[in-house]
Amino acid sequence: MIPSVERDRLAVVARYDSRGGIEIEGASGDLQRLSDILVSADLESVFRLTIPESGDAAPYDGFLSSICVLKRGEKARIARRGDSIRVEGSEAALGLLSQSIKFLADKADDAAGPVPLHMHEEPYDGHPYMELDSEPLIVALRRQNEG
Repeated sequence: MIPSVERDRLAVVARYDSRGGIEIEGASGDLQRLSDILVSADLESVFRLTIPESGDAAPYDGFLSSICVLKRGEKARIARRGDSIRVEGSEAALGLLSQSIKFLADKADDAAGPVPLHMHEEPYDGHPYMELDSEPLIVALRRQNEG
């Protein structure tokens, strides 16, 4: 399916594991913007992601270049399609995912520890807003002094 609109680039980096799993990393303001996009995007919208100049995705297998948000269905489904993240779900489900990301982004002042603040969204039977066949998702808060 051809995306309806391509938007400007997000200063968010996304990596994937070919065995399953996606990590999204960004500074507080960039994760807040991603959170806002999940609830305010059109029915089908595409946003370009940042790929670091280093080109090294380790320990992951590669980078993802875009995120496609689709408002349809019931629970949220997160999947990798080629070099894109596909996030689809009802407005309510995307709203709950958005709230989780915003909660993490709001913790920027607490990000001084040795391990970056992050959250895991793991699908499980009975998850309140994620489909069971979704990719596991890690969202990491980049410290202000990190690239």
